Amino acid sequence: MESFPHIDKLEDHFTELIEIYQNLKSPEHRGKIDQGRPWEKFDIPISISSKKIHLTNLDPFLLDQLRYFVAVQFKIRNTYCSGAFYYPPGGGMGWHTNSNNPGTRIYLTYTLEAKKSFFDYVDQGEIIETADDEGWSCRRFHVSKEDLLWHRVRSETDRISVGFYGN
Repeated sequence: MESFPHIDKLEDHFTELIEIYQNLKSPEHRGKIDQGRPWEKFDIPISISSKKIHLTNLDPFLLDQLRYFVAVQFKIRNTYCSGAFYYPPGGGMGWHTNSNNPGTRIYLTYTLEAKKSFFDYVDQGEIIETADDEGWSCRRFHVSKEDLLWHRVRSETDRISVGFYGN
C-alpha cells in the first residue's frame, strides 16, 4: 500500500488533538449511546464538520485527503467518514455489529504506545484480540445484516480512530 502523502502533518495533528483531549477527560464528554449502536462507550467524538471550526475538530483538509486515499487504496466507491473518536486510557466501545449500516469498513488508528489498545472480534465463537501498533494501524472488514461481525474497542493508552465505510 502506498504511503499517505500528508502522514507527517496528520501525525502532528493527531498528537495535538491527543494533548487537547487529555485535558478534557470528564464524564460530560463521554459518548452517548444511540439506537443500533454499542451498549457501552467511553470515548470523545472528534468533530468532522467543516461548518464549524473548533480547536478539537479534525482538520477538514486532512480528513478529505484521508478519505480520498482510503477510497483509492482500497478501491471503494462512495467512501464516507463514519466518525472519529479519541479514546483515553480506560476508554473503549462495547460489543456491537454495525449491522444497521452494512458495507466495507476501514478503521485507521493512531496510538502513542504499542499493544495497549485493541480491536477484538468474534470468529466462530472465539474472541480474537488484535493489538494496535505504536503509531498507525489499519483494519478492513465487511459488515452485513446477515453475517454479524461482533466487535469492540478497548484502550489502555491514548488512541484516535477514524472510520470510513463505503460500497
